[in-house]
Amino acid sequence: MNTSSTRPSKGATVLSTSERISRSSSSEVTAGWGRGVSVTAGLSSDAHPNAPGRWNHYLRTFEAGQLLDEPIPQVQFAATPDSVALKGLSRCVDLLAYRDSHWTAFENFIQWLAWGLAVSKDRPQIEEATSEALYRTFTFEHLLLHPHDYLGQMLCDRRGKGWNPHAYYPTPHALCECMTQIAFSSGIREKGKRREKVFDPCMASGRMLLHASNHSLRLFGVDIDGQVVRAIMWNLESTIGEGNVVR
Repeated sequence: MNTSSTRPSKGATVLSTSERISRSSSSEVTAGWGRGVSVTAGLSSDAHPNAPGRWNHYLRTFEAGQLLDEPIPQVQFAATPDSVALKGLSRCVDLLAYRDSHWTAFENFIQWLAWGLAVSKDRPQIEEATSEALYRTFTFEHLLLHPHDYLGQMLCDRRGKGWNPHAYYPTPHALCECMTQIAFSSGIREKGKRREKVFDPCMASGRMLLHASNHSLRLFGVDIDGQVVRAIMWNLESTIGEGNVVR
């Protein structure tokens, strides 16, 4: 994980959460699930008194057009996944496994999540009844109240049983936190930290970037595995409210 401090480039274009909400209202709709519709669901869950408030922070930052005079709300990532949240995600995969293998169902679920948060333009090929069932089953609340790399954990569990073409082995959250603390221990002022570029050259499901999001607003990463790229796009968006990735 590399960090460097530079000013944002003038030509950079960022789609804010508020813009994403606006565009999703007139976007394509697929089988009961509009592209970007879960942005509003994420904002609603983020209003929970025990949620970190990261989505709200990003929305106010974009609306202000500058860094706020307040620190980034901290997200404390659990070392192990919350059982209720993990079961909820597993139920969603089960809803898609009626005609395909669980592996294919998991891939389709990641695509459905990325479409729902408008971080992917690839329309999920899911029937109307199944999409409606997913919409009624999936919830953000447990994921925001018990932050963890859930998709990365599910992916690890599945690939650990056999086919693992890109040697996906996620770094434990505790180690990610330790490395992040070391990287940001240079004594830079708070506003300076938020402008630091953080780059992960093999980001996988993005655990390093998730932990770095407690310090910086400028997160970048690449990975050879397209499936984990979709996972990190959803991870960043669902956890911290900003998951734009250049592919």
